[in-house]
Amino acid sequence: QPVDVEYEWLRNNEKMGKEKKNFFDMEAAETKADKFVCKVSNKASSETSEPITHNCAKIGFPGLPDEQFGISIWVFVGGGAGFVLLLIIIVSVYYIRVKSKRMTQLRGEEELSS
Repeated sequence: QPVDVEYEWLRNNEKMGKEKKNFFDMEAAETKADKFVCKVSNKASSETSEPITHNCAKIGFPGLPDEQFGISIWVFVGGGAGFVLLLIIIVSVYYIRVKSKRMTQLRGEEELSS
């Protein structure tokens, strides 16, 4: 490496103070969705990289995307589960009301026939 080259790393547009080499080590799980930029300079010029992110520490189920239409997949899963739960409650209440009404009709018919 040339001795007159200086490296500066930015994490989410904030300077990473101690990183002055052309690489750094961090835990991938700690940096999920963070954006990193490298600035390289010498006495003559300076260049800045485009921001990059990584997906090394993906947490989730294989085959299930993290987002759909820009919305977390867990919102869809929770919404679907909520819909199914609501449907079960509605069907249960309807069944109980129909059964109660039928029992009332049967009691009324028994009293009429007695």
